[in-house]
Amino acid sequence: MSSAISIVLVKTPSLRIRGDLATSYQTLPIGLSYLAAYLREQGFPQVTIIDSFGEDPNRHTPWRSDIEVLGLDCETILEKLPNKVDYLGISCMFSHEWVYAIEVIRRIRLHYPNTFIIAGGEHPTALPEFCLESAPLDACALGEGEHTLVDVIRTRENNGNLEHIPGIAFRYGDAVIITERRPRIDPNTLPPPAWDLIPVHHYFQHKISNGLLSHRAMPILASRGCPFRCTFCSNTTMWGLRFAYRSPHSVVAEIQDLQQRYGVRSVLFCDLTAIASKKWLLEFCDQLEKSHTNIKWELPSGTRSEALDAQSLSSMYRTGCFSLTYAPESGSEETLVRIEKKLSKTRMMASIRAAIESGIKAKAQFIIGFPGESRRDMLKTLFFMLRLAWLGLPDASVVPFLPYPGSNMYRELVRQGRINEKSEHFLQFLTYNSYTNILKATSWNETIGDRELRVYFLLWFASFYLFSFLVHPWRLSMLFASENGGRLGKFFRVLWRGKF
Repeated sequence: MSSAISIVLVKTPSLRIRGDLATSYQTLPIGLSYLAAYLREQGFPQVTIIDSFGEDPNRHTPWRSDIEVLGLDCETILEKLPNKVDYLGISCMFSHEWVYAIEVIRRIRLHYPNTFIIAGGEHPTALPEFCLESAPLDACALGEGEHTLVDVIRTRENNGNLEHIPGIAFRYGDAVIITERRPRIDPNTLPPPAWDLIPVHHYFQHKISNGLLSHRAMPILASRGCPFRCTFCSNTTMWGLRFAYRSPHSVVAEIQDLQQRYGVRSVLFCDLTAIASKKWLLEFCDQLEKSHTNIKWELPSGTRSEALDAQSLSSMYRTGCFSLTYAPESGSEETLVRIEKKLSKTRMMASIRAAIESGIKAKAQFIIGFPGESRRDMLKTLFFMLRLAWLGLPDASVVPFLPYPGSNMYRELVRQGRINEKSEHFLQFLTYNSYTNILKATSWNETIGDRELRVYFLLWFASFYLFSFLVHPWRLSMLFASENGGRLGKFFRVLWRGKF
């Protein structure tokens, strides 16, 4: 029976708001690729993926007065659906993209009234009741989706009760039922992503990557989850606190396979916290070196510094690590305590210094304007950024705080009545609640207004790079040269190509 079941997984298109200052770097949808691979392994071969962005990266469709759709629009997505769709999964990782996902779901429901539609990803996990109320969904998968979707299909095909499936939210009359949390998956038990269902060549052709190396780059995961409890992050809602590594051997084997099948030149580790164990890291580097795999690898997501000492960083550079991103978030000890970021600034600076000395291109990312943060706290962040620039850190990003659904800070703002999920303006709030929408950023700080926060963002960003070029003037000549220009150089190259 399972072989006749038609399953379609849809990655909805990205959105760009007019006036965004930041470029949005896309990456291949690794989550849907894992999901499709597991479905096929479990006996469901009729799986299709529609990667709305990857199918047509150059398509920009005006949607609303200040919003563009990047990739396939609703009509084109419908045209790509097969005649028979039994189950349709919608992936939505970012809350600001949910507004268009609603339109996609509505159109699909209109043409496929009997299809079981389930949404998954960070946003449906954080706000399942809202998703079920705002779109004609049948269910939401909460957290990891591989086991959940297989259980849903088998249960429905056997006329079972969805209430017995952990990790879902679904409609029951006028009510929404949320079942118990599903146990985490051991990532070593999952098959490799089904990249054959994704238009990988489109990403290669257009040099699309969220890393510095954009030529034939693909994402990879070495772990799932994060063991920390930062209050501004939705990790605990999506993943809980269990942090699970894959074996170093399986990661190296996957890298070799990507090289052989796709001619990959670099891989991007998209883990939430890529490096938390020095022992794992050194074993991975040792196996990668023994494999004689001539590959570059990057850590574009923010990672921590505990495992990254001079020995670790030397091994990373020797085995092809090109760049990594640190996530100190703030230079204020008071703010770090407030956001429960268990971090030693001294250790972080020592790690960044060692990374620079090893030859790895490092970046640090910061957030300003947290609730309860003072102007003095924000100045401490600026001073910390300048100290890193003096050390030779080539890149830093700073963004205004935004309350991400699923985070403790978001829930606190809801409790205070500052965010109203029942308001008619809530969907508008989600749409503009994006890190790339910096020039229209809203301040959630009690004493700092919107305009003042935007000014601080521009000043902090400009001060870091002006000071960096002042003390390291030779970097100016590298901005447009190649990947060696760092993140700012990539920003200008993307801008030059007209993809801003």
